[in-house]
Amino acid sequence: HSWPSYSRTLDHVVIGHRVAPDLVAGGVAVGLLHGARDTTAPVAYVRSLAAEVGTAGIDVRLDEVDGDHHLAVRRPDTVAAALDRLLTAR
Repeated sequence: HSWPSYSRTLDHVVIGHRVAPDLVAGGVAVGLLHGARDTTAPVAYVRSLAAEVGTAGIDVRLDEVDGDHHLAVRRPDTVAAALDRLLTAR
């Protein structure tokens, strides 16, 4: 791949894809976990996603935790605890 090819793919497939319609179409409760100090993918975007999905009638829970963009690598204990809470609450 060239940089222009990679960049177009990133824009179209990753950044340009709206997730909310997929979550709403699934029709099941949604759990979101996000690092409050994430500057790569700011938490404001996830708050907006949670609000949009919730407005559509889907039960959505957003856990903002102390961490950055690499939660699974730098805070695996936090990720495991959030998954445990999500799986035992339902």
